[in-house]
Order: sequence, then C-alpha cells, then structure tokens
Amino acid sequence: MTTILDLARISGLSKSTVSRVLNHHPHVSQESKEKVEKAIQQIGYKRNARGVHLRKKQNQLIGLLVPTVDHPYFSQLISALSEACRQSGYETVIYQSDFQPSEERYVYDKLAQQEMDALVVTHTLLSEQEIKELVGNRIVIICNEQAPGNLFDVFSVDEEQAIFDATTHLLKQGRTRLLLCMDYEQTPLQQKRLCGFKHALKDAGITYSPDMKRNGVMTIDDGLRLGDTLFQTEDYPDGLLTGSDFVAMGLLHSARKHSVNIPTDVSIMGFDNHSIGRASIPLLTTVDYPLQTIAKDVAKALALRVHQNEMPPRRKLYKATLVIRETT
Repeated sequence: MTTILDLARISGLSKSTVSRVLNHHPHVSQESKEKVEKAIQQIGYKRNARGVHLRKKQNQLIGLLVPTVDHPYFSQLISALSEACRQSGYETVIYQSDFQPSEERYVYDKLAQQEMDALVVTHTLLSEQEIKELVGNRIVIICNEQAPGNLFDVFSVDEEQAIFDATTHLLKQGRTRLLLCMDYEQTPLQQKRLCGFKHALKDAGITYSPDMKRNGVMTIDDGLRLGDTLFQTEDYPDGLLTGSDFVAMGLLHSARKHSVNIPTDVSIMGFDNHSIGRASIPLLTTVDYPLQTIAKDVAKALALRVHQNEMPPRRKLYKATLVIRETT
C-alpha cells in the first residue's frame, strides 16, 4: 500500500509539503502541485478520505445557501461557486431558503452541528449578528448579498453604482419617465439599487416619486404582466430598468404585443447578462456581474478560513459593467 512517504520520495518534496498539496493549502507553489500530481499518477496513490476527515473533523463539504434555484441569476451563481469549490477540493450541497428566515435558521443549525465545513450565504433576511449567534465560530462567507462585513467575509457587487450607471445611461439617451422594477424592497441589496436610482435621478434634476418603482417583479411572467399593464396606457414610461434579464424579456414580449417599438418608444435595461439576452430581438442591453471572479475569490477565502479562521473578516466590492446592445 502506497503512502504519503512514497509520494514525498518520488516527488523529491518533504512530507509536510506533500501534505499541504493534498489538503489544498493555498500557500503551495504550482511546481510542487505538479510534482505531487505526477507522483500520484506514477504510483497510483489513493487517499483515505474518510480517515482524513476524521482526523481533521472536516467533511470537505461546503454548503451553498440560496433563496431559490429557479431564479436564473442564482442558477448561474450556484454553477460558478460549485465549480470553484470543486477545483479547490470541496464538494457542495445546495440549500434553498425560499425567502423564509426559518429555513435559513435550519441551515445555520446544520453548520453549527458541523455537518459541513463552511457555508456560503448568497441571500439572507437575517443580520450578521443574528447569523453569528446561530453559528458561533463556524465559517460563514457572505456572497452577493449586501452586508457590512464586520463579522464575516463579504464578497458583493456594488449594486448602488451598478444601477446608478444603468440609470445614467438611459437618462443620457433622453429618457426621463423612468421605472425601476425591483424584487423585494426590504432587502439590503434592493435598497442599494433604489439608492443608486434616486442618486442618478437627482444628478439629472429629476425628482423621485414612489410611483417610479414596482416591487415583486422577478420573472418573465412578472415582466409580461407589468408590460401589459403599462403599455395599455398612453403615458407609459420611456425607460424601464429591471433586476433580471428574464424580467426584461417579459417586457420585450409585451411591447411587441402592444406594438410598442424598442428602443424608439421605450428603452429596456436588463440585469445579470444572462445568455438569453444575446438571443433576444432586439439584443438586450444589460448589466454584467463578474461571477467567475467572485466565485474564485470565495473559494480561495474558504480554503484560507478552513486552515486559519482567526483572520479578521474582510469585505471585497466588485464593479459591474454595462453591456450596451440594442434595447437602449
């Protein structure tokens, strides 16, 4: 039976270096990784995964907490995070909260009972302090959601700047009767978007009023229903900002039904840069998130936390970019 000592002998590395490679330690050179991989292939070494987990009290399992798997954005985020974790040597398990705090607490309890090594939270209705009280010193990384970053690592997009840029783009196109389509206004993320929207309007000398937003618009069907309501009136908005490319697709379909020309009569701004926007007619202008970069950074942070969880929490903010196509 081959052992780690055999790998050390064949690779010419120390036992401790080989161990760090096998355990996906972040501070290992690419050259060492390649030497160990070559030695593994040469002698057919197989790890006793169960023994490793028992010794370390680790499961090599990362939980991903999402509000729903049906939303296209969260499907893309799950895919990116799962692949990044896999490349770091971790399996992932998906938990769906259905926007229910009770379901969130159930998942936090599983983390507290050490049923997983860490949990990546992509959406939460609880505060950082509430989560901390539930999980103790277990590893939580907040990804996508807006949070102060006082207690946990937080990786999120600058939502306020993203909507500010999108709104400013429509204003520069001469659009003045704007409508912001939102998910659930009470979440911190949606509040950031609303702030960005108001800021852009103020800079353009336009007074914000509550009738310039709609809540609970999340799906193609929501976009279709909203469009059918708006486009039956004579004074419909001339610029629509959405929180999802799929909402934008519903609005596009409704516009065609009501003979509303896009973008001559109305400009439509998507969000998330889903592939569906590259197949729409006209092609959808949208906001792009650096999902792959975020996922890789989260995976690196997980690896660091698993080996050394005493580091102070850090917050990293990413910039979204406009993808200008034909609907604006």
